[in-house]
Amino acid sequence: MRLRRGITLIEFLVAITIVAILMGAISRAFIVGLNYESSAAQARERNLVRDQFEENLRDLFRAAYLSQNQADTTTYFIGSNGDDSLMNSSSSNSLTFTIQGQRLDGTLLASTDDFETVNQRYGPAGGITEIELSTTPVGDAGTNEGLFIRRQTPSDSEPTQGGTERVFDAQVNSISFEFWDGTTWQPTWSTQVGAVKRLPAAIRVTYTLTDDEEGVDHIFTVRLPMSDVTANDPADQTGTGGTQ
Repeated sequence: MRLRRGITLIEFLVAITIVAILMGAISRAFIVGLNYESSAAQARERNLVRDQFEENLRDLFRAAYLSQNQADTTTYFIGSNGDDSLMNSSSSNSLTFTIQGQRLDGTLLASTDDFETVNQRYGPAGGITEIELSTTPVGDAGTNEGLFIRRQTPSDSEPTQGGTERVFDAQVNSISFEFWDGTTWQPTWSTQVGAVKRLPAAIRVTYTLTDDEEGVDHIFTVRLPMSDVTANDPADQTGTGGTQ
């Protein structure tokens, strides 16, 4: 009668070793997969937040408005960098402009109060609105940081103050603006200097976020539909930075 041969200790140890190696490889692959899915989800979330931020800015820029009355001082478009000279080599880090056609706040639409009460509680809801965008707040921001927006409705002849201010996006670390005059990008713009007030044809925005890697810039361009500036009829940004 032939005896059945069982596995030896060496064979058992080899089998255990192979199983351990396979389990280790599978575990590492599983962990890598989880980390990748987590990183991909975070990247998608960051992209969605960034896309929404850019779309919000686009909506504001597309509503940029200047009165056809050149003597009207309550509409303007001013991009500056805090320098005493309006025209120099640095891109603007502050932008003040007037807009029209903005949607009413949902709070106003849902309110059952009469017109006078709504006007007292929320301020005027119609007319031309003054907008200022800057990482440097006009008022006391406390510990708040990021990109601030100041709104005033209706706009007045003082483009540096008034209205209410809040954080537009707390993740913005820096931002700059450039303006297309029909032939080249200008670092600054002012409708308060020069004979003819005109909107730039487009705005180029460069910004960084607090969680960006070093050296990463986000750039996008917005065409201003109410501008009459073209390559055949450019705006003259000479010397002082005003339009002619």
